[in-house]
Amino acid sequence: MFALDALKEKKLISFNSIKYRGVDYSKDVWANIHQDINKLKKDNIDIHFYYKDACILIDEIANGKWVPNLIVFQYVFSDIQKHTTANDIKHFIDTFAEYYNAKVLQNTYVILNDINLGCGYGGGRDHFDTLLSKLNNSQYSKTHFCNDNATSEYYPRGYTYGEELPDNQNLFNLTNLKKFSPFNTCASAQMIISASRRTDIPSFYSDWMFNRLKEGYVCVRNPMNIHQISQISLSPDVVDGIVFWTKNPTPMLERIHELDKYTYYFQFTLNSYGKDVEKNIPSKNDVIIPTFKKLSSIIGKERIVWRYDPILINEHYTIEYHKKYFKKLCESLSNYTEKCTVSFIDLYKNTERNIQPLNIHIPLNDEVIDLMDFFSTVAKDNGIYIDTCAEEYDLSSLNVEHACCIDKQRLERIGNYQLKIGKDKNQRGVCGCIESIDIGMYNTCENGCMYCYANFNGEMPRKNHEKHNPLSPLISGKIEDDDKVNIRNVKSNIDGQLQLF
Repeated sequence: MFALDALKEKKLISFNSIKYRGVDYSKDVWANIHQDINKLKKDNIDIHFYYKDACILIDEIANGKWVPNLIVFQYVFSDIQKHTTANDIKHFIDTFAEYYNAKVLQNTYVILNDINLGCGYGGGRDHFDTLLSKLNNSQYSKTHFCNDNATSEYYPRGYTYGEELPDNQNLFNLTNLKKFSPFNTCASAQMIISASRRTDIPSFYSDWMFNRLKEGYVCVRNPMNIHQISQISLSPDVVDGIVFWTKNPTPMLERIHELDKYTYYFQFTLNSYGKDVEKNIPSKNDVIIPTFKKLSSIIGKERIVWRYDPILINEHYTIEYHKKYFKKLCESLSNYTEKCTVSFIDLYKNTERNIQPLNIHIPLNDEVIDLMDFFSTVAKDNGIYIDTCAEEYDLSSLNVEHACCIDKQRLERIGNYQLKIGKDKNQRGVCGCIESIDIGMYNTCENGCMYCYANFNGEMPRKNHEKHNPLSPLISGKIEDDDKVNIRNVKSNIDGQLQLF
């Protein structure tokens, strides 16, 4: 709307009515905001929202009668860089360029607002440049907000880009907004380290992890472009917290004191499955449960979150089965953790083949209610509370809330500080986690869990593990001649202001 007003004020366009068509992938995230927008619209404004993947919808747009006067790309390219394959990105850009060159009117304006970072740094500006090169007869201007990092030693990150807007003021100067730096807000890395949603670092790469902390940095390959590597500082001065994800942290126990300079806690998954589901996990009774208790005794139960997930239901692992063994685990762990996070299995494309022999059925709503009611009651009896990870079920009536696995409040309590940090926009809408940087690598975990979303290929974990060198800055392999290493600009998010309680 700012753009429309600005163009109208400059007499570049004129209009009496507006037909707005908005595209957002997730209805869960945006529906409430869209409802508010619809309440504000006037008779001369027709608004409709589409909840589709833009890379798919582009074909409908190109083949249809969509010929707008103004096209706005709002963080499209940074999003597709994070979540879309290279082929789909190419298709999107090529299709849009063909559509633009064939159909748009002479007075059609295209506005691209996005993070001013190249693809190697987590942004998508390279795609903007690619699109511009494919548009015929287009006139364009490049502008960026003023920022203090233009002379960074980490240049070239792509800071300087066209004309700099003065004083970080709104481009169209429509309102007296407070000065701020979108660059610093949007493009600076948030220094919570996730170790890792992609693999089990404590189980298989603990020596490597301690070596990385000692060296003060880690290198991570971009999953979308393996020749792009980010070098990330692990200095205690910039790392506000580390969250470890594991099913067996036994290899870390003897060196756990090496984490003393950091604020950290563990997400410890302990399920009731046998070797048919978790084929490489050691004995729960002989190894895993004793390790859980020992770790808790060393670091404190506030630093160890029990995960009973994912919950899968079949003819063997029935609702009654889960009730029986969850109760046993609760009673065993009652003095060693504060909470248990649960979730129901998600049927990812890359796990379909692995889980097919298990004959899993999606639980009915009544089954979910029954199980969660039981879990909540049993957990409470043992001094533990339950929350759910990335589930849409509203279970608040059962005293079961939504989880924040990378939890701002837990980190603040453990670290005795205040964090100025927001929700992770790269996770699902129902996910409550704050922003973090994952230093793991897909297809490197050898736990062999049938439901695992992080292993796409049965042979790759073994092959990647064979290439592991505890002294390498990469979790698997080494930096090659055709790799491009970019030092990521990071900062602490600890609020240094005095807090009065």
